[in-house]
Amino acid sequence: MDIHGELERRFLLQEEYLGTDKPVNRSIPLVSVKIATYQHAPFIRQCLDSIVMQKTNFSFELILGEDASTDGTREICIEYAERYPDIIRLFLRDRALSQYIVDGVVISRFNSRWNTMSCRGKYIASCEGDDSWLNPDKLQMQVDFLEANPDYSMCCGGFVKRHSVSGEEEIVVYERPPSDEGFTFTLDGMRDQWFTKTLTTVFRRDATDTRTFSRYRYGRDIHFFYHLLSAGKGYYFSLPLGIYNIHPGGVNSMQQGQVNANAAYNCYKELYEYNGDDFTREMARNATLALLNYDLYNTYSQNTPKRKANLIKEALQFVGSLRELKMFISAFIPRSVKDRVTTPAA
Repeated sequence: MDIHGELERRFLLQEEYLGTDKPVNRSIPLVSVKIATYQHAPFIRQCLDSIVMQKTNFSFELILGEDASTDGTREICIEYAERYPDIIRLFLRDRALSQYIVDGVVISRFNSRWNTMSCRGKYIASCEGDDSWLNPDKLQMQVDFLEANPDYSMCCGGFVKRHSVSGEEEIVVYERPPSDEGFTFTLDGMRDQWFTKTLTTVFRRDATDTRTFSRYRYGRDIHFFYHLLSAGKGYYFSLPLGIYNIHPGGVNSMQQGQVNANAAYNCYKELYEYNGDDFTREMARNATLALLNYDLYNTYSQNTPKRKANLIKEALQFVGSLRELKMFISAFIPRSVKDRVTTPAA
């Protein structure tokens, strides 16, 4: 399957709303802000407002890919594109082109990738149509940092997690000594936890290559940050930079259990297959053991005896030391038992 060929061929068919002679097209942006949106009517206005309100001493463009929504999102995007021709470059997608389907299965979605391919800036900032930014100085602050630190490929920060149904909010910000303002991190530091968030990220455009991601079937944010941090260091601002909305229509925000375990397994497995370094091996091992543990004690349609047997074989391939043998054995212990063992008595 030639995903990259289709990605490129279909990209050439994309047309920019209102043409290519708008004020934004005649500018030379230092930063490109890319937004992919689909069925985000309750959120897209706040998202777009938070971008166009940015106060900067440089020009920036907003690459807005609208993926044929039917809930009013498309109409709102058109409204904003007509209101801000000096900032917004809108692409109205056709899902017959933006989705790569093989045998009835969606293998890849091109909207976000096409947005990246349309970016002209030295730096790229990301957001999703159902999220938004908090600070009007966010873009200036992050670009100032990257301009002053050429050995960093990206910077990101904290966010507010907002549950749209209950209205509850949680501030998610990490701190590391000696400074409470922020800290440097590397790919190696992501072994225990990914604290990067796409909606808060600004990165160097030359630190990524769209063709690299075309080879992956299960391309996710994990793939993006893996390659970005393979190209340079990252910096984390210890303050909330955006709002991450959790809602039933979100692609990832409401997924739990079975879906998360399978997604992590698929992503890390192919990252290891294509890259084969110590980092991807460790992450693939951990994801395989986590899925095995989940499948052993949960029931769902795809979870067959043959699947479990294959997972056991795959997990055994990662046993290269006594420590990894213990990890393999631990995968057969129910999560509830592990929690009781590791939780101290009151």
